[in-house]
Amino acid sequence: MFDTPLEKKVDELVSRISQSNELDEVDELAEIYGDLYHPEVGYRFGEKYLLLNAKKEAVKYLLDSACFGLNPEEAYLKTGYADAIGHSMWYLINNYDYAKEFDSVRYNLYCGAYFCLSVCINGMGISAYDSLRTRALMIDGYDKTIVKKMLSKYYYDGDDLCTQILSLSDFFFAAEGFGNNGKHQISSGCLVRANENMDDLLTLPQYSPMLSLNIADIANISKQNQKHLVKNLTPDFRLGAFQMRPYSLRQAVEDNRIISPLGFWE
Repeated sequence: MFDTPLEKKVDELVSRISQSNELDEVDELAEIYGDLYHPEVGYRFGEKYLLLNAKKEAVKYLLDSACFGLNPEEAYLKTGYADAIGHSMWYLINNYDYAKEFDSVRYNLYCGAYFCLSVCINGMGISAYDSLRTRALMIDGYDKTIVKKMLSKYYYDGDDLCTQILSLSDFFFAAEGFGNNGKHQISSGCLVRANENMDDLLTLPQYSPMLSLNIADIANISKQNQKHLVKNLTPDFRLGAFQMRPYSLRQAVEDNRIISPLGFWE
């Protein structure tokens, strides 16, 4: 389906960048691989630069990857690379501060990231454990105004909205996926979050019938709620409701990203 030599170069990059923990090493790799037009390239460089606290360097690469998710017809969205695209969108809105004028773009990126991660989860199940954890964090740990705006349109628009019934399953199944891959500390953290969400939702009267259920049972109910949300979100994504031109996104980020008075990127 895709350019085989390009995929081989991307695989080579992934291997090399995972072993690079110094900024100058990543800069050297960027000289070699940085111009490759592929969503995994931007994602890997962006994430690594963020881990090294080089936010200024990260933003270009995150944009490169995120732009693959702006067109609903993009072929990469039908593959596991949807994870790279979704994470890049998420990193752009979660790791940088923006002026109020950026809010509509921020909402589009939020919905786009949620859809892209969901594509990966639907295709890979618990093997998409990183996507599962991130999607849970998008519900539990982001701007409540943005979260509620999306949920009120695609999930439920009531005053008794309980977000934990959505994120619980993602934390629970992410814990299983991380555990299966030997990442036991992260797995334990995800399971703690899942149990906390279960405790919270079981205090609400609408969930009292679940008091006799164990966490696995509730996680499966939560999973069905997630499927309902994604099913409702999908038609708008496919019809281009969150679509932007790559140039417009890049310009919006450049114009609205907030920089501290000392010149450090935020």
